[in-house]
Amino acid sequence: PVFSSVTVRDFLDAHQDATEIILEVRSDGGSTSEARIIYDMLKGCGKTITTHGYKVNSSAMILFLAGEQRLISQNSDSIIHPVWVDAFGLPWQLEAEDLRLFANEIEKEQVKLIDIYCSVIGEDNRVEVTQLMAQTTNLTCDESIRLGFATGKLGVAEKVENSNRSVVYTNKMFAAAMHNKKKEMVKEEKSVLDNVLNTIN
Repeated sequence: PVFSSVTVRDFLDAHQDATEIILEVRSDGGSTSEARIIYDMLKGCGKTITTHGYKVNSSAMILFLAGEQRLISQNSDSIIHPVWVDAFGLPWQLEAEDLRLFANEIEKEQVKLIDIYCSVIGEDNRVEVTQLMAQTTNLTCDESIRLGFATGKLGVAEKVENSNRSVVYTNKMFAAAMHNKKKEMVKEEKSVLDNVLNTIN
């Protein structure tokens, strides 16, 4: 299921009288720019936001940080990593200047991401978190609390709601599938070329 700023706007419009919102985060991430919009919408809605983290991977961390109280589950995943672009979404033909422009945009997005992190967890954690991001780190529950991403642990009594989730490809799964497909295509092309060369002999 797609969770976007439109989803959040519809929810806020439908619950204008609510004084508190509890957001359960169970996500492998997605668009950092969309996550920033959702973060700003939640921060600016005038309600008390509490977040519960079960799978707080990639840009989902931005959503998790929107909570004043941020509770993380004992066995949570909290992966932080550098900003990257899905190569399969890029044009096939790119010149050097195009690549430089993409690199500049990625670097700008990276700064925005770390700035949001540090606005919540504190500037004193910037260097360590930047290093952990560069290494693509899956933070433990205790590490998330120590660094300030989470304010505490989810209690045993607080259980995740059952949900029917669609099976979807993550970017990495899709990339792997496309890589295998490309290898198969290369094998087929080589086989055709071999046949042609045999006829020439």
